[in-house]
Amino acid sequence: MWNQQERSLAQWDGSVKMAFWRNIAAQLPIVGDPSKIDLVNTGVVANFLDGLPPAAYPFDVDMASAVRGEALFKDNCAVCHKPHNDTIYQFRDIGTDMNRAAVLNDAAFHLFAAGFQASCHDQDFLYRSPTGEEVRPCRMAGEDVITARTTPAVQGYVAEVLDGVWARAPYLHNGSIPTLYHLLVPASRPEQFLRGAIQYDTAKVGYVLDPAVTGLVADTSPTLTIYDRRKDGHAGTGHDRNLVVDGKLRRLDWSGPQYADALKDLIEYLKTR
Repeated sequence: MWNQQERSLAQWDGSVKMAFWRNIAAQLPIVGDPSKIDLVNTGVVANFLDGLPPAAYPFDVDMASAVRGEALFKDNCAVCHKPHNDTIYQFRDIGTDMNRAAVLNDAAFHLFAAGFQASCHDQDFLYRSPTGEEVRPCRMAGEDVITARTTPAVQGYVAEVLDGVWARAPYLHNGSIPTLYHLLVPASRPEQFLRGAIQYDTAKVGYVLDPAVTGLVADTSPTLTIYDRRKDGHAGTGHDRNLVVDGKLRRLDWSGPQYADALKDLIEYLKTR
């Protein structure tokens, strides 16, 4: 949610461009009545999130290793995970579960569009962006509000900037990968794992994930659930094979002993994002 200034699109599927409209979408199911949406508060929150920095990694970092990892990140990851990247990556590109990308069918699109329009009930409402520019969201229309990603040709996912990535486990758009280690070593991804534990794994970068320890952490983590990758929309596929991007092979799979040192360096760098 933080650092929205670096994001051109505000939803996983890229259907919403502005944080203002993303905030409207978050309020609608809770408020229920679009006429009761607080536009002033929505603009305040949009500005607050615009330059809000992510929380710093709270544990030790091997900075010599992280420096080496930064070079690996620039060569292999930054080409996609860069500020203001509005490319929509499709299944053929990255192989991730497409359930979330396909959720915006015609009926859902029209429902959201109508809800947005009804919520913005004051055409003269304005707020000023952090740069001082006047923003009048209620006068926006069409794709400036929401894009109709209702057909396979335009469905996919954005590659977000990775600021604060240490705090964003579990990973991928559906939370199907428990740690950064499992993201970068695809063969290690478990079919089932714990979600909801708060004990942090500083080596793999994520949270305690072994279902066998459920009883040991239940007192401190009362919302524990078992994530099962076999369920519809839960597949932990994608980001699991090397890709050629901009004419250069980019490594996404860091499996194997020959990459053990590089893997450690990359993970150390990601802690600092």
